[in-house]
Amino acid sequence: MERKQNAGKPINVDKIVRDQCEEYRRDFESLIEGQLGERLCVIQYEQMVAKDLSPLHRFGLTDIDPGKLWESKIHQMGKSGGGAYITPLYGGELSPASVGRYQEVLDKEKQALVLELCGDVADKVRALAA
Repeated sequence: MERKQNAGKPINVDKIVRDQCEEYRRDFESLIEGQLGERLCVIQYEQMVAKDLSPLHRFGLTDIDPGKLWESKIHQMGKSGGGAYITPLYGGELSPASVGRYQEVLDKEKQALVLELCGDVADKVRALAA
């Protein structure tokens, strides 16, 4: 499947989905299978939007404001370089408008492809956040 990007160049959405799933799998599998144990803290985006940072309390972190994430130097926002899926939400405060947004952007076929390629890893990440 191809879509037109803002610059008028055709992009291969299947390739983007496959590349992103490969990166997600590589990044999160290494965390899951690593030796971090109790030193690893996973917070779901939905928790951050709701300002529920209770998982951080066991690390003594009680004064973090998720609304100021982009103001800090701990993000990689500048590494993006743009793309077809960068929205006006990018770089702004955490937003409930981002929750479930994939359903608006990806058709059912692409959603199924994501689940096939990296759904098992997403399940493991959710289990860590529980």
